Amino acid sequence: YHFGSRDGVLCAVIDRHAAFLAHREGELLEVARHQDALEPVVEALVRPAAELADSGWRGRCCLLIIAELTGEDRAQYSAELQDVLASTGGDEVFALLTERREHLTDALRTERFSLMVMFILRAIADRARLLERRTRHGRPQLDHEPFVANLVAMAAAAMAAPAPR
Repeated sequence: YHFGSRDGVLCAVIDRHAAFLAHREGELLEVARHQDALEPVVEALVRPAAELADSGWRGRCCLLIIAELTGEDRAQYSAELQDVLASTGGDEVFALLTERREHLTDALRTERFSLMVMFILRAIADRARLLERRTRHGRPQLDHEPFVANLVAMAAAAMAAPAPR
């Protein structure tokens, strides 16, 4: 009621964290532009998301929403929601990834990007939730830096995989 639509609610949640994500991604992307490897570009997605997840449940919820939206066609969203998603800074990261993976077809690149983002954001949000609960029933979790480094390495390896025949 207060937000006018489903997209209005999503915009409110994402907009709360968009500036932080864009700023941190921008800082890390500047470093990545001066290197040829995929890892620094992927880190520009992973590290800000991990920092946001560590900020509390609102940050984790935002990540889960973005992960869910990543798997859908942006064209179906309102212009307002498209603008809010663009304001998170991810488009610049994808542009640099595209340059570095330009041998992939557009369809395959889009599929990999979508799957990678959903995987990264879910993994980060799930880890933060488990750490917050601190139950004895979950598997042991890596500390922040080893977790981020491992996730960057895994996602970069997935992006570097050869195209299927």
